[in-house]
This record gives sequence, C-alpha cells and structure tokens, in this order.
Amino acid sequence: MSTKPRSDDADAFIPDPDGGHARTSDTLAETLAEDFVQSATSGEATNDDVFDSVVPEDSGGPFVETSSAQEFARGTDAS
Repeated sequence: MSTKPRSDDADAFIPDPDGGHARTSDTLAETLAEDFVQSATSGEATNDDVFDSVVPEDSGGPFVETSSAQEFARGTDAS
C-alpha cells in the first residue's frame, strides 16, 4: 500500500506534527480535540457544557467599555 503525497501543507487549525504529538497553546482547540477523542473512542456524545463554559478568550475581546472622555476628542483637529 503506497501513500499518496498531500496536495496541501496539512496545517488546518494547528501545525501538522508530522507523525509526532500535536501541541497547541490554544485551550479551546485543546478542549475540542479532547472532546472529539473522548466521543470517538466511547461512542457517546460529549457533554455540551464545554460550549457554555467560560474561557479566557471570552474576557475583554473586541469590545472594551471606556468613558466618553476617553473616546471623543475635544475641539477640532487641524484638517
């Protein structure tokens, strides 16, 4: 049985480990991968609570509350 070479670099969500152990510092990716393996090996659906759990990426984000004094300029600019 011969293996056909890949037409892409195999880096979907994390870099391809080339047969070694896959490592990532992304906790959500790690959690999803662990849940997939648990579901695939046990034959049972994983707990949906993982999607409702709070992860560090939920804090802050693109929306940071600030005061209007920080957001709006005073006076007019040179243009």
